[in-house]
Amino acid sequence: MTNSDEVSWWTRRRRAIAEVDAELAVHAGSLINLFSSQEESETIFPGDEVIIADDTNCESEHNLTHDSVGITYSDGERSDSDLLLGDDGCQVQYLPSHELSRSSSLTSLYSEDDVSSDHMFSGDYDLNYLDNEETHDSNEFQISHSALSALLGILQSKHPNLPKDPRTLLSTPPGVLVHNVAGGHYHHFGIKTGVVSKLNGYRSEVENMAYVSLQINIDGLPIFKSSAGQFWPILGMIDNLSQKDPFEIGIYYGTSKPSCNVQYLSFFKEELNQLAETGIDCFGINFSVRISALMCDAPARSFVKGIKGHSGYNSCERCTTSGTWCGRMTFPILDAPLRDDASFDARDDEAHHTGSSPLSGCLIPLGMVSQVPLDYMHLVCLGVMRRLLVLWLKGPKKQRIGGAQSREISGLLESLRSDVPCEFARKPRSLTEIDRWKATEFRQFLLYTGPLVLAQSKLNDSLYKHFLLLSIAMRILLSPTCCADPEMIDYSEELILKFVEYFGHLYGKELLVYNVHCLIHLPQDARVFGSLDNISCFPFENFLGKIKKLVRKPSQPLQQVVHRLTERKTETSVLVSDVGPRCRKLHIFGSTPNAILQGFQYKELHLPCGVISTAKGDNCILVNDRVVMVKNIVVSEGTEYVVFQRFRHSDNFFSYPLESTDLGICLVSMLNTSLDYTPVADIQRKMVLLPHSSKGNKASYLAIPLLHN
Repeated sequence: MTNSDEVSWWTRRRRAIAEVDAELAVHAGSLINLFSSQEESETIFPGDEVIIADDTNCESEHNLTHDSVGITYSDGERSDSDLLLGDDGCQVQYLPSHELSRSSSLTSLYSEDDVSSDHMFSGDYDLNYLDNEETHDSNEFQISHSALSALLGILQSKHPNLPKDPRTLLSTPPGVLVHNVAGGHYHHFGIKTGVVSKLNGYRSEVENMAYVSLQINIDGLPIFKSSAGQFWPILGMIDNLSQKDPFEIGIYYGTSKPSCNVQYLSFFKEELNQLAETGIDCFGINFSVRISALMCDAPARSFVKGIKGHSGYNSCERCTTSGTWCGRMTFPILDAPLRDDASFDARDDEAHHTGSSPLSGCLIPLGMVSQVPLDYMHLVCLGVMRRLLVLWLKGPKKQRIGGAQSREISGLLESLRSDVPCEFARKPRSLTEIDRWKATEFRQFLLYTGPLVLAQSKLNDSLYKHFLLLSIAMRILLSPTCCADPEMIDYSEELILKFVEYFGHLYGKELLVYNVHCLIHLPQDARVFGSLDNISCFPFENFLGKIKKLVRKPSQPLQQVVHRLTERKTETSVLVSDVGPRCRKLHIFGSTPNAILQGFQYKELHLPCGVISTAKGDNCILVNDRVVMVKNIVVSEGTEYVVFQRFRHSDNFFSYPLESTDLGICLVSMLNTSLDYTPVADIQRKMVLLPHSSKGNKASYLAIPLLHN
């Protein structure tokens, strides 16, 4: 037996590692909980590996494997090192002792106020809290039941009170009530259930409400590529709350759209009539229910209203014009008499109707003309704007742009990716991917990037000016400020009438189809509802995408979606409040007017108008009617300030059909070198700043007011 004094340093080191490994094996279950609690960590199952890595050079190597807990350690020579958990909760590193001041130790992962070290490993903390956290994480990250079942099996060794079955944890209903209607299957969640679930998060706001105003959305949703299975959800949204979040009212599943609108809407209409009498009780207050708008695309509107489809002769929902067949249905007449709710209910134009609408006789009134607006997402973005781009790329030779010009426009669009603000979910893409563009990308091109790149690529002057008519008209109709001015809405109507008239001259009268014709009726909706974003299908389309992701296998898709949506409703309701501090990303290296403004410095500021940042793309704002570039954000003595540089020169970008500065669009240049600052309250709006040209040291930019956040 070798004396301890003769034992080498390597042997003593290996024995120490073995003791640590034995201790870790005893507390493996607690360590797994520790790992799973960290953000962005992966669930550890038996057989998975957690590697303890070292970047230092190793003269020898020693590996110890514990198959029982599925943890593998790989280590070499480490001098002056300590054991730390990495930020991801899975990788463990030996860090030099001089770096410990910038890292958290194993015991510091839990503060003394939260739980003691003995309590941490005993597993005796609040199981109700654990249940709520597991339920929330499962729903938020769409963890499958099989994965959750495996995780619960691991957790039960230290937490025997946890359920074994994920359906118990998530309160999955044992069955789904499905009705056979209109050639398919239908489940009704309920209007009242959805409204109450939304009101519960806004108590302070709800107490000042006199009634609940609902927007209703109906649309088809194909869910499989290899079969005809599709959903037809009925969605709702409370539009007199500050946060407008859709909720499900009912979902229909079939291999085609419902065969009968009366059967399809029977449960919805029955509950509407009941709520007209009883109202909705919440927080001890009885709220009456109103419907402000029915939001649908053209096929869904024709189905729900019982009218001719968009290819029919008398299909226009706003005027009595009769179409002309030119290889396709066209609508060249722009001054036909308008429809109203009374004429619709009386069915004065019998050729317009295909049947009766079940919603026209509800006890809660719904004007089938005035309260069923035209959705600009489908009509303009996916309709007219997409058609224009396709005509330029693939249309008749006299309107088609050349391949070189198309590539130039694509290159200009892609060069703007880093200049687009964070409020845009999608960055500009090449025209070669036009068939994959989403509605938000067409809107981005129409209002922001299109006017710039088309001017720089020298698009045919008549085509460019024609495009500007639509771009400016839609900017007016989407601006809350402009829509508050009746004269601006009248002006947008003039621009749209010119656009539709010139469309026939430039591209042919055979292309004056339903979408192009219905543009002339958008100002009418703006007079009733204000900005067209108030009656947009964008939030509903986002919710439909979330519903589609809930289908995980082809068997019983309706039951799957009902289960997943019901599980989400079992989460503990939390009152909605500020999601976090307005100022974020603390730093110390920013620019400040020395000796004038001192305080904490931040890189990011969250405001209702958008995210203001020192980063490129989010650093342009309007202050006192001047375009400025943000250099820093400072909080001094409780007041928030933005530090900025002014652009000294501002000019029009275009002068047709009006001067661009009338809408706040301008070319700016010559950035001032001196710093200035102002309270955050003086910020008027966020601007989109796109590079226009650069000649020597004189760079110019196109500044466009941001309408969407």
